[in-house]
Parts: sequence; structure tokens; C-alpha cells
Amino acid sequence: MCEVVKSNFQELYPKIEKSLKKSAFIAIDSEFSGLVSHSKLKNSLFDTSADRYLKLKCSIEQFTIFQFGLAIFHYSRDDNKYTADVYSFYTFPCSFGPIDNRFLCQATSWEFLQAHNFNFNKVAYEGVPFLSEVQENEIRKQLGAGTMFSNVERSLSYRDEDLLQAECSRVAQWLPLAALGDTMDIVVNDTQYSLIYFLHKELRTRFKDVWTFPHRDKVQVKKMSAEEIQKAQESEGSQLDSSLIHNLLGFTKVFKLLVALKKPIIGHNLLLDLMILYNQMYEPLPSTYEAFKKKINILFPSIHDTKFISYQVRQLLKKQETWSSNSLDHLYTYFSTNKGLSLASFSPTIKVNESECGHIENVENHVHEAAWDAYMSGYCFIRLAHFLAIRRLGEGALPRPLSRIEHLSAVADYCNCINVIRGNVSHMNIGGKEPLSNRPRPLYISRLDRKPIDIDKVTALMASYGSVDVKAHTVSSALIAVSSRQSARDIVKAYVADKEYRVVPYSYLRHSSLLSTISWSGLILSGTVCAAVLISSAVVRK
Repeated sequence: MCEVVKSNFQELYPKIEKSLKKSAFIAIDSEFSGLVSHSKLKNSLFDTSADRYLKLKCSIEQFTIFQFGLAIFHYSRDDNKYTADVYSFYTFPCSFGPIDNRFLCQATSWEFLQAHNFNFNKVAYEGVPFLSEVQENEIRKQLGAGTMFSNVERSLSYRDEDLLQAECSRVAQWLPLAALGDTMDIVVNDTQYSLIYFLHKELRTRFKDVWTFPHRDKVQVKKMSAEEIQKAQESEGSQLDSSLIHNLLGFTKVFKLLVALKKPIIGHNLLLDLMILYNQMYEPLPSTYEAFKKKINILFPSIHDTKFISYQVRQLLKKQETWSSNSLDHLYTYFSTNKGLSLASFSPTIKVNESECGHIENVENHVHEAAWDAYMSGYCFIRLAHFLAIRRLGEGALPRPLSRIEHLSAVADYCNCINVIRGNVSHMNIGGKEPLSNRPRPLYISRLDRKPIDIDKVTALMASYGSVDVKAHTVSSALIAVSSRQSARDIVKAYVADKEYRVVPYSYLRHSSLLSTISWSGLILSGTVCAAVLISSAVVRK
């Protein structure tokens, strides 16, 4: 695995770009500063796709990416072999001028990362910067208008501001004794993008007889005549501004490349990954799920979720012994051992490209490192796709090594279907029509004495029947969402003769509070009309 940080990003980017352009498909994974920003935003069995999107949107907007894993897969049909270049990007949002990102950190998420030996120092000290398209446009606008430089103190940290002033003092002492053509060097860390930019700008503005020249690890100051400075200025043009933006974009360049290439994107339970990429590298998340679907489908038209695909394939293998869990580490262990390897004949070899990534043993020991989770997602995808492709050949066909096109074609029916954890639907289709709910009808629970119902108490009572969620319906009733039909039957049966609660399958016609209100309104209205008619008739008779 190659670790990518701010100090080696520019050097590694050409290799990453070349690998992405030649790839068969790309697997991704992310680690965040948090997952759920409020307890009310937790997943629920009542959630539709639109509900889930809005919940995740509220949380995603509060957090940031700490680590992004990229596994770039290449295929050789002659060798029947996939190789993967694996990269782990430590990322951290940059601050510059008007851009000053704020984000939440969730303690449980940090504890989870800490338990898996996550290196927080690399995020804070060496994280590759990134900008959203909106932020990039704002910086370009201010640089073009010349308003950025007028607000130096708000664009630099206190430490960098002190360094800038100290270097200006050094130049002021050097300049009176220097002859035309003399130079002095200011040593800088080439990842201090803001400081370098403002050093150039401040020195050129403050001292009219010097010009500055950028180098990898220094800023060169040269005493020059007015004519020489004018020529240097004309020759440079907007290179300084362009170089600044190029450096600040950082990881965003990888995102833009993924968008431009339109290669198949693979992930495991990757809705959060897609949403946070969209929000932090592109633009604020749309206000509705339907708008998000349209836009993300334009950015990434071919997305495959190995968690969803694994559920579908397991249903095809009902009579065979399969994996016991659809978690990524369990799937990888299954498919990398004898049972998984022999699931379909001529299964391709899958290896990490050690010349690019270095040698590693026991990938499963690196679960929840973004790069290796991405690799395991791609690995499982290949095994699942190959099984489906061999199955499509039919019993009479001669088994043979398959092409990457056949592998991708075999999973076409599952393209853009994203797994939904604990929701009203099993998945969302971000490329087309939404699936119907596969959950049992909710149950309706009410108190027989019509007293206010205690949601926490009902939730505790229902917990023994499996995965359930409870929400208030009226003052004395609630709805219960269950994960399986067997659980629903068990609950109804258990409360047939209960002296405190009545539980029945929910009926919109019988239990809808809206219809009940309309019905009562209708009765009142009709009663009023009848009374008016009777009174009118009585008056006429008189």
C-alpha cells in the first residue's frame, strides 16, 4: 500500500493518474470524523430512501473525510489475473482566504478508529488538502479580483504571519547592501502553500526593486531594475495564482479524475462514501433525494455495492453453504479461502501490485483501514461477478477464463443499487426507479384504557422479538416496524389476550389519524347539515 500525504502527493499523482486511466474498475472506501450528528438521525426501519437520504445529509454536512482508500484494479485476460494498485490518502480540509472549514468530531467514531490503530497525526500534520468546486470558484474569483491579498491577516495563521513579517525584515536589512542581480534565499516547506503565496505577494508589494522566484523548497529574492521586474512580471503572468490553486486542490484532483474517467466505482455499503465525496469535493448536497440521484448518476454512472450484490447472490445459493455474514471482512475471508475460490471454475487470481504498494500479508488484519477496505471490496466484487458470469454461461457451456466485460455485464442488473442498512427498503436505486418495500406491514399498538402510551416502554417490550423500531402515532397508540414477517406474527400472537395493549397489523383505512380526522369532520359536517334541514323544516311548518 502507498500512503499518500501532503509531502508526496504531487510526486505520486502522475502514477495514480496513469493507473486510473488504464484501470478496469476502481474500488473506494472512506473514514470520517463522525457518522451520526444527532440521536434523532439514527437509522430506522420506518425510513424510506428519501427519509434515509435526508437523515444522512444532516449528518454528512457536519463531518469531514480523514482517510480515503483507493484500490485501482487492472485485468490481464491472458493470465486470468487482476492486480490492484492500492493507495491510502490522509486528507484534511485546507483553510485559505474566505475558506475555513468547520466540522464535528464524534467520540465513538474516534474511539473506533483508535481501536484500529488509525494515525490521527498524519491527518492533522500531513493531510492532503482539498476544495469543493464551490470553494475553488470563490478563491479564483477573489484572486482574479485582487481582493485576496488585501486581507492577509485573515488568510494566514498567527505563526505564518509572524514568519512572513520576520522574512520581510530580513529582506529589508539585506536590500540596501545588495547590488543589482544579487539574490537571497528564504527556505520554506513546500507544503506551506498559503505562506509561500503571501511571501511572494508581500515582498513584491513592499519592495519595489525586488522580484521573487519560486523553487521547490525556497523563495528566491532578487534585486532587479524596474525594466527587469516588468519583464519578469509579464513572463510569469498568472502562474503564481494557478500554482496556488493547483496545490490547494490536492485530493480534489483525484476526485475530478474519477468523475472524468467514468470508470465503474465499487464499494461496500457505500452510500455514505458517495454523499461525503459529493458534499466535500463537488458542491453542497441537494435538498432532495431525487435531485441527488440525478446528479450523482451524472458524476458516477456505474456504481456497484458489494454488500447488496452479496445479498442477491446468497439468495441464488440457498441450497449451498455460503458466507454467514455480509460484513466486508467475513466476505473477504470466505472468498479468499477454499470455499469461495471454488465457487466457480476458472476464478481469476487477484493480487496486490507489490511493486507499487509494497508487500503485505493477511489483508484481513487491516480491516477498517480505508485502502484495504477498498481492496477487499474490489476483491469480493470480482469473485461475485465471476460467479454470476459463469452462471450465465449455462450448464452446457464450456467453462473458461472470462473477460472483464463479461464480469461487468454479469452484475449489470445490480448496477447503481446501493444497500440500505435497517430501512423500509433493502436498497435504493440511484440509477432508476426505486424498489418497493420488502418489509412487513407495520403493526399498530394501542392502550386498551386509552391512556398515553409510553414509547420507551413499548420499545423495551418489543426488543425480545428481534429488530424493531417504534414511533408514536396518536396519544394512546404507536406504530411498530419489524424486520421480518415471523417477528410480526410472533408479536401479534403474543398480545392476542393482553390486558394492557392491543396489537394488530396496521391498516391505513382503520388507523390513519388523517382519515380519522376527515371522518369525524364529515360526521360533524353532515350532522350540522341535517340539524339545519330539520330546523328549516320546523320553521316552514310553523
